[in-house]
Amino acid sequence: MTTSVRALAPGLAAAVLGGLAAIAAADVVVLSDGSRLVGKVVRLHEGKITLETEYAGTLTIDASRLERIETDDAVAVAMESGDRLMGQLAYSTAAGVTLVRSELGDIPVAVSQIDAIWERDGKSPEVLAMQAESERLAKELEAARGRWNLIAEIGLRYTDGNTETFTVLGGVQLIHRTPVDKLRFYIAADYAEDQKRRTRAEVKGGAEYERLISERLFAFARIELEYDEFEDLELRLTATAGPGYYWIKDPGHELSTRLGVGYQHETYLTEGRESKNDLILEIGLDYLLELTPWMKFTHMARYYPTFEEVRDYRLLFDSALVFPIGSTEMLKFKLGALFEYDSIPQPGRERLDQTYYGNFVIDIK
Repeated sequence: MTTSVRALAPGLAAAVLGGLAAIAAADVVVLSDGSRLVGKVVRLHEGKITLETEYAGTLTIDASRLERIETDDAVAVAMESGDRLMGQLAYSTAAGVTLVRSELGDIPVAVSQIDAIWERDGKSPEVLAMQAESERLAKELEAARGRWNLIAEIGLRYTDGNTETFTVLGGVQLIHRTPVDKLRFYIAADYAEDQKRRTRAEVKGGAEYERLISERLFAFARIELEYDEFEDLELRLTATAGPGYYWIKDPGHELSTRLGVGYQHETYLTEGRESKNDLILEIGLDYLLELTPWMKFTHMARYYPTFEEVRDYRLLFDSALVFPIGSTEMLKFKLGALFEYDSIPQPGRERLDQTYYGNFVIDIK
């Protein structure tokens, strides 16, 4: 037993001495209420001192509560007067002051007049401030440049047997967003056959620009071209512009309305039929709601009355649920309903055209 104790004694002594040395080597911060904190002084800047400890993690303390600071290693010290010193911070019990033990000797300083402290090989507050400002400006510049977003969607249906039908519905959008504006180019097509006889053939495309005037008020301009064989439309050109307003503008929840005035030109596939030109209004509503982190609901409504005749107008309603397929956000599925109402339709056509769709969506950001 005695031999074992003697054998362990050197190791125990080394461990105790090592622990005492670690304690002795630690930095010490004494507060005005007498509290004594032991750890590693990382930084004093902007009225706060940061102390890393093993017992409480990283502490941030108001510098106005400091009574004295002692460091084991040399640190950089910036005074309120603008002077800068490099040395170990120590406390002289005899003199009752904090000393900076520099190459020039022991220099007494008042803790209350210390503006900043940082590690000897660390970055000064000015350098950190410049880096933070540079990062902020870089982020603002990146945001101002905006980013492009490509969205492509397609839905197909084919049946064979008692009846043979083929339907394709899809489109492509190219969107550029910045914090203050949005530019969107789009093209969409709707084609269907029944018993190899064409029953639907429509193509539309256009561009839309929206820019914030204030936090909620915006201005918009839009142009759209449309071809529809079964509405006898060779071309419908619609151009509108006006103001809009965001009634709700939160992340994942938006509600906006718009009021525009514009021009509509229509030419027809039937030979000899005169083209039509109208001044029109555009009254619109757009709604977006993220129901869950993985599902969102969108709704668009548009009302296009003509100035010439009150009963001549068009209505559009498009509502959809969009949710991802699998774990990726790039591939999604869109389930929706599109209603198009024409108060004065072409001969042989219904006023209301209803389309229910389920499209696969590729969203590339």
